[in-house]
Amino acid sequence: MADKVFVNILPTVKAIDNGDDTHSISVGFAITPTVEIDDSTPIDVNIAAQSIEVMIDDSIPIDVAVQSMPDETVTIDYNHEKIHHGDHYFLVDTNVIANGGSRQYLVVVADDDTAIPHILPALSVSGEAQATITEGVSVDDEGTELVAKNNDRNSANVAATKFYHTPTNPSGGTVLTGPLTLGSGRSGAGASRSDSELILKKNTKYLFDIVNQVSGGTNTILQVFEFYEQNI
Repeated sequence: MADKVFVNILPTVKAIDNGDDTHSISVGFAITPTVEIDDSTPIDVNIAAQSIEVMIDDSIPIDVAVQSMPDETVTIDYNHEKIHHGDHYFLVDTNVIANGGSRQYLVVVADDDTAIPHILPALSVSGEAQATITEGVSVDDEGTELVAKNNDRNSANVAATKFYHTPTNPSGGTVLTGPLTLGSGRSGAGASRSDSELILKKNTKYLFDIVNQVSGGTNTILQVFEFYEQNI
């Protein structure tokens, strides 16, 4: 249920000369109802109305006809709603893996205290490669931090989920998927969030391991992570 419902009414008044030394008053209204899920997310909706009673003064009520509007409901999916709330983020990382057999590591760290990330990873490669996702790895050093950006460029919210490039000595953990072999131009993403979203475990490190399978050649890889955070 919405927290607030507002109806904005813009009146217009026009005097009409009847041609017999009398005048009529034409009153019009533009009605825009607005529903706010919270203080930051207004959603315009339509309502159907038949008439409004206008009081010129305390003794003269006037019935004003209102043009009926479609009985429609405006909806957005939950993921889109997170964007409007400033709780949706993205990270794009592209690199060149030098030689066949060389690899790139990227670590994602789920926060322990404030938010659970719902993440949709995607991978594209210029040549053949193998990709593996491992949960619960250990590292000697997390590496260089990569900063995710907020989809709402007006929001000051910062992601609690952390990303790191080139961690030192990753080991252990449970393989969730892979090794998945990808060819040139192939993507490792699923068709939609409904079948590919990962809800990461709190206080856990995830390793995204990409191995270049191009013999004697380089491989350009593109990793994209889209995610929102569910407050705990």
